[in-house]
Amino acid sequence: MPVSFSVAALDAALAGISDLVLISSSSMEDRAGQHTAGNARFSATSRADFAQAIAVAAADQAQGGKIQELAGDRAFTMAEMAAEVSGVTGKTIPCNSLPADIRAGILQGFSLPQAFAGFLADADVEAQECALFDDSGTLSKLIGHPKQTMWAAVVTALA
Repeated sequence: MPVSFSVAALDAALAGISDLVLISSSSMEDRAGQHTAGNARFSATSRADFAQAIAVAAADQAQGGKIQELAGDRAFTMAEMAAEVSGVTGKTIPCNSLPADIRAGILQGFSLPQAFAGFLADADVEAQECALFDDSGTLSKLIGHPKQTMWAAVVTALA
């Protein structure tokens, strides 16, 4: 969905801002492709790693004006994530890839509006094309150490 804006309104909204971090906004026309699931590989990381990277970038003048893709060091599939959660919890967590129309129907069953449910379901389809994969290592280089592992993130989240 194309986004229209006024340069004057944008200038007014950003007046006085010295540091600005845009998260997941490489293309306003492809938001679905940036937030999605399936058999794709995801290069996710923890919020703590993202927060540290944002702090480092904001404090370092050399980072000003740079566009950086921040992602985890080791990509994984949702099936691998389910297996990891299963191992930590001792419960079998299935990973089911559903067609977009069925996923949208399930989401609507949880009272999500039809348009939003459709958006999320379409996003999952886009993710199957590896929209969330990045192997540049930019985040680890920026923060100066490897990012948190998926296993550590799962253990922390379930603690």
